[in-house]
Amino acid sequence: TSEEAIALKAKYKDRARYWAGGTDLMLQWRAGEVDIDYCIDLTFVPTLNYIENERDGVRIGAMTSLDALDNAICPSLEAVELGTISGAKALHMDHLIGSLVPGKLADIIIIDTKSPNMQPIYDYYAAIVYSAYPHDVKLTMINGQVVMQSRQLLTANLQEIITDVGRLKEKIIDKMAKMT
Repeated sequence: TSEEAIALKAKYKDRARYWAGGTDLMLQWRAGEVDIDYCIDLTFVPTLNYIENERDGVRIGAMTSLDALDNAICPSLEAVELGTISGAKALHMDHLIGSLVPGKLADIIIIDTKSPNMQPIYDYYAAIVYSAYPHDVKLTMINGQVVMQSRQLLTANLQEIITDVGRLKEKIIDKMAKMT
């Protein structure tokens, strides 16, 4: 507890230092810049690791991890819903897209969950939101048609797209030059 950490610091005084999980103290100790006998690890003190919603804001404990903070701000299930059904509702298209039900357009992706960045998986929603990379998408289907599989575009010529984008870039640069 935080009380135990304070009591240890009081007992050992200058011979002890608090450690909050960073590298500074350890580097200073290895370089001989600090002389300590006791390191009081705060990373597992539960009273310092919390997120509380209050009337006028959010209170965050000093040892709260970024992962916990990300999940508290936008839980992974909510993030997936924002990209699916909630996004479709915002576009007033939820009668056509946003969920996999009969009568709606089948827009889906298949994600490789065996890649190292996805491991270990305790919660599939969290893994998709916080760990998946674009290269983990193995198949993309739009309106029931497979358009990308094994990182290969199947329904359009990638080189033509790149050439067209290059032409558009030149047009944009020309228009911007005329505006100045």
